[in-house]
Amino acid sequence: MSGKFLARASALSLALILAACGGDDGSTPLAGAPGNDNVSDGGGTGTDTDSGNNGGDSETPTVASIAVLTSSPQIGTSGLNQAEISALVRDSGGVTLEGIDVRFSADNNGTLTVTQGTTNESGIATATVSSQTGRTNRTITVTAEAANISSSTNVAVTGTTLSISGPSAIPLNDTAQYTAALRDSDGGAIAGESISIESSVNNAVSPGSVITNSSGEVTFEYTAASSGTDTLTVRSFSGESSVSALQAIEISPDTFIFTAPTDGAEVQLAPATETLTIRWEQNGTPIADGTPIQFSTTRGTLVPASGLVNTTNGNASITISSDTAGPSLIEATPSNGGPTVKRSIEFVAATPAKIRLQADRTQLAPRESTTITATVQDSKDNLVKNAVVNFNLVDSTNGGLSETSATTNSQGQAKITYTAGGSSSNTDGVLITASTAGIDATENLTIGGQALRISIGTGNELFDVSPTTYQQPWTVIVTDSSGNAQANKTVQLSVTPTEYVKGIYDAPDTASGEPENQWQYEPATACVSEDVNQNGSLDAGEDANNNGTLEPDASASTPIEVLTNADGIADFNLTYLKSQCSWIGVELRAVTTVSGTESDTKQSFRLSCAAPDLFYAQQNPQAPAPGTSSPYGVSTNCADPN
Repeated sequence: MSGKFLARASALSLALILAACGGDDGSTPLAGAPGNDNVSDGGGTGTDTDSGNNGGDSETPTVASIAVLTSSPQIGTSGLNQAEISALVRDSGGVTLEGIDVRFSADNNGTLTVTQGTTNESGIATATVSSQTGRTNRTITVTAEAANISSSTNVAVTGTTLSISGPSAIPLNDTAQYTAALRDSDGGAIAGESISIESSVNNAVSPGSVITNSSGEVTFEYTAASSGTDTLTVRSFSGESSVSALQAIEISPDTFIFTAPTDGAEVQLAPATETLTIRWEQNGTPIADGTPIQFSTTRGTLVPASGLVNTTNGNASITISSDTAGPSLIEATPSNGGPTVKRSIEFVAATPAKIRLQADRTQLAPRESTTITATVQDSKDNLVKNAVVNFNLVDSTNGGLSETSATTNSQGQAKITYTAGGSSSNTDGVLITASTAGIDATENLTIGGQALRISIGTGNELFDVSPTTYQQPWTVIVTDSSGNAQANKTVQLSVTPTEYVKGIYDAPDTASGEPENQWQYEPATACVSEDVNQNGSLDAGEDANNNGTLEPDASASTPIEVLTNADGIADFNLTYLKSQCSWIGVELRAVTTVSGTESDTKQSFRLSCAAPDLFYAQQNPQAPAPGTSSPYGVSTNCADPN
């Protein structure tokens, strides 16, 4: 489970927090967004410097002071919100001055936009400042100057956090994997930044420094070479922007480790078997013969079925096999209690019997591209990994394939890209063939036609339609290639789950700088949808965590279709359960057809939560709408149903 953040100071703990609205009461903006009409007096007024005037005669107003105020003392590091800066200009008698030119400036830490450079009848000039120049925690200094009088105010840019997840207890000499995640104030991934890792007792970490990937994450291995208590520390950035996180680890003095198979080993389906072996030593001496060890697994059958075996010369072995493909998480624990170790393996199908071929889009304009996916299964519908799929193209438009062959992944899928040529084809005039092990499948594409442009979008509003349900307004716009509105076009809609998230919502730790009125979102890991073929049913090989159900739940819905108005616009609502917000990712798709040619667009996102439903009251800490823990568990391993 995720470790506590050391430097989490954002007012937004979740990227997907929207303001809630009653069904008839209108709506409120995105939590933390601009729009606060109240000007804060706290800490906003700068110190006057120098003293000057605007002119030489008694008729010209003399500027004596400038007070610089900010609508918000802090903004998020994501760059999605801003603070309004007001400069109040007065004379020596405290009277506000109209028509005074004010020069605003911000240091290199912020982006400044002047909205009114001359004071109005109330003596106020305005600007806005945002954090778009970077996603580090820092301070932006904004200065206003008029007639050689200047004053400044500071706006804190906060919310970038670093977290660490991994086991909190491991045995001596074992190696465990940990993940650190760098996020901005809205939960957005921060890629390309260096993360340093260190152990307080100098146990080995590898690598000791690594760059975050596109998901803002790094993965590293930790080896427990000495027993006792250790603390892992991960750090990023420096100075006032520095963020860090800690993970306490208890290391048992026993050596209790898997010696076989290797972590992540691929195992063929039954009748093949795999031997699992544990080595147990105390102070360098094998544990006494006959000491029982309990094995368990999320997939497959153990022999003996009880999973209980005794040690011989410090070793205990058991065999495992499976009729279905997919990951398996294996645990071994001394039967009388003690350290638990885990090992992940993957059962793979080896003999292709079926192949399906599908294009993301079957109607393309010239020069457009689409993804081509071949899915391979065995005779029992298990997804086949490591199958080489060969692709062939028949195409009069001079289009091309990105690869001639590809190898299937754990979902049994091999993907390539098709790019259309510069001319149109007949209907279904492009033929793509995928072949493996003597079996093949085909897909036809059409290039050209009268394809329309289609786009979908939403705002920052959620509506409460019941105590258990949200509705999020969306809009679809259909135009032709010149941007002209297309009226009376039927648009078909669908929403499909693509991922589910494990993790918790935790009470705020105000001592660490967390906002006292916000449940804190702590995701452990995101797992791809188990419904690989998107048919809504649990098929062989799809149950990745082997719990007998299909994850995630299909808890979001849209209308089947909508009709565009004279402006080419159609509005609709996405409806979903509050209990699933932040725990499910979906793909929303809109499709329209003209003269047999299909145009579509997609958006992928996680279901949002309304800000009031994540409010934390210390005196009455009611659970947040999505619950204090994910309905899909809290483990960092997608093969673990817990």
